[in-house]
Amino acid sequence: MGSDLLYVSSISYIDAIFGCKITIPTIEGSQLNINVPPGTQPNTRLRVPNRGMLLPVGDKRGHMYVQLQVNIPTNLDDDKKKILENWRDEK
Repeated sequence: MGSDLLYVSSISYIDAIFGCKITIPTIEGSQLNINVPPGTQPNTRLRVPNRGMLLPVGDKRGHMYVQLQVNIPTNLDDDKKKILENWRDEK
């Protein structure tokens, strides 16, 4: 657990609803593509095995966790607001 890493990434509410791919940096300096599943909730943590820090003994690694913050818009234009209100009313 002491060799695990946490990376926080922000996604839009649309990406949280429909899913998406994000690119995150790794401790080695490379980039890693992560699939965000449809229906992702705020503060969901995705586990990326063996991408954390090296363990003190041996050549094993901890895990990287990607915590997803969902950005909720605070100022929608009237058209987008109407679309979302109609969608809400359908439920």
